[in-house]
Amino acid sequence: MEKQTISIESVKSFVHNTIFGKPVTYRSTGEAEEWLAPWYAYEFEEEGGNKWVLTQHDFDRLLEQGTIRDAETSEWLTLLHQANKALEDKGCRIVITEPEEGFFKCDIIRPSTKTYAENYYENELEDLITDAWNYANTL
Repeated sequence: MEKQTISIESVKSFVHNTIFGKPVTYRSTGEAEEWLAPWYAYEFEEEGGNKWVLTQHDFDRLLEQGTIRDAETSEWLTLLHQANKALEDKGCRIVITEPEEGFFKCDIIRPSTKTYAENYYENELEDLITDAWNYANTL
């Protein structure tokens, strides 16, 4: 198997397969911090607010081990963040999860959880989030 190399600076998000079998998507916060030259640490955050700081070396090692995988995201994570910021006043939140690899689920939390849609592909998430956002505004 050929070794994957991806510049961590260009990574917007990646998926971490947890020990519980639940994939968690981390998105870049855009923060880079110089620890010791030439090592830089880049910060990623998951939807629940947990942060993970990785150097290029750590990222490459985890990618090679299969512990994480690159998530091909367009702008759906940014849109999700914007939607959740706008819905804060309503006490509402949209959560996107990947219960099965490659298939996404959308829940709306207010105050209980309601499944809005499931079995969507990643390239459909922008439209799904927009629809869920519009629906959540009517609650």
